[in-house]
Amino acid sequence: MLIISNVFNFETNIYSDFIIVNQLGQTVKSFKVYRTAQNTINVDNMAHGIYFIKGTNGTQISSQRVIIKK
Repeated sequence: MLIISNVFNFETNIYSDFIIVNQLGQTVKSFKVYRTAQNTINVDNMAHGIYFIKGTNGTQISSQRVIIKK
Protein backbone atom coordinates (compact mmCIF):
# COMPACT_ATOMS: atom_id res chain seq x y z
CA MET A 1 0.00 0.00 0.00
CA LEU A 2 1.35 3.43 -0.95
CA ILE A 3 0.12 6.50 0.90
CA ILE A 4 0.71 9.87 -0.73
CA SER A 5 -1.35 12.06 1.62
CA ASN A 6 -1.63 12.83 5.31
CA VAL A 7 -4.46 10.34 5.92
CA PHE A 8 -5.47 6.95 4.66
CA ASN A 9 -8.73 5.03 4.77
CA PHE A 10 -9.20 1.30 5.02
CA GLU A 11 -11.67 -1.38 6.04
CA THR A 12 -11.01 -4.62 7.87
CA ASN A 13 -13.06 -7.67 8.72
CA ILE A 14 -11.93 -7.72 12.37
CA TYR A 15 -12.33 -5.38 15.35
CA SER A 16 -8.75 -4.92 16.35
CA ASP A 17 -6.00 -3.01 18.07
CA PHE A 18 -3.45 -1.92 15.47
CA ILE A 19 0.05 -0.53 15.68
CA ILE A 20 2.26 1.06 13.06
CA VAL A 21 5.92 0.14 13.41
CA ASN A 22 8.93 1.52 11.58
CA GLN A 23 11.70 -0.55 10.00
CA LEU A 24 13.52 -0.68 13.35
CA GLY A 25 10.49 -2.34 14.97
CA GLN A 26 9.62 0.74 17.01
CA THR A 27 5.92 1.50 17.51
CA VAL A 28 5.16 4.94 16.09
CA LYS A 29 1.36 4.91 16.34
CA SER A 30 -1.36 2.77 17.88
CA PHE A 31 -5.12 2.83 17.28
CA LYS A 32 -8.32 0.78 17.33
CA VAL A 33 -10.11 -0.23 14.14
CA TYR A 34 -13.78 -1.07 13.90
CA ARG A 35 -15.02 -3.91 11.74
CA THR A 36 -16.85 -3.12 8.49
CA ALA A 37 -16.53 0.62 9.07
CA GLN A 38 -14.46 3.03 7.04
CA ASN A 39 -11.45 3.84 9.24
CA THR A 40 -9.37 6.99 8.73
CA ILE A 41 -5.83 7.10 10.08
CA ASN A 42 -3.83 10.34 10.23
CA VAL A 43 -0.15 9.91 9.33
CA ASP A 44 0.64 13.63 9.05
CA ASN A 45 3.34 13.47 11.76
CA MET A 46 5.10 10.43 10.26
CA ALA A 47 8.17 10.78 8.05
CA HIS A 48 8.55 9.34 4.56
CA GLY A 49 9.44 5.68 4.67
CA ILE A 50 8.35 2.08 4.93
CA TYR A 51 6.17 1.05 7.85
CA PHE A 52 4.22 -2.02 8.86
CA ILE A 53 0.66 -1.97 10.15
CA LYS A 54 0.03 -4.88 12.49
CA GLY A 55 -3.24 -5.80 14.12
CA THR A 56 -4.59 -8.48 16.38
CA ASN A 57 -7.93 -9.24 17.97
CA GLY A 58 -6.63 -12.02 20.18
CA THR A 59 -7.06 -14.85 17.66
CA GLN A 60 -6.27 -13.32 14.28
CA ILE A 61 -3.13 -11.43 13.30
CA SER A 62 -2.88 -9.23 10.24
CA SER A 63 0.05 -7.30 8.81
CA GLN A 64 0.44 -4.93 5.87
CA ARG A 65 3.46 -3.07 4.55
CA VAL A 66 2.84 0.64 3.96
CA ILE A 67 5.01 3.15 2.14
CA ILE A 68 4.42 6.77 3.15
CA LYS A 69 5.45 9.32 0.56
CA LYS A 70 4.15 12.87 0.91
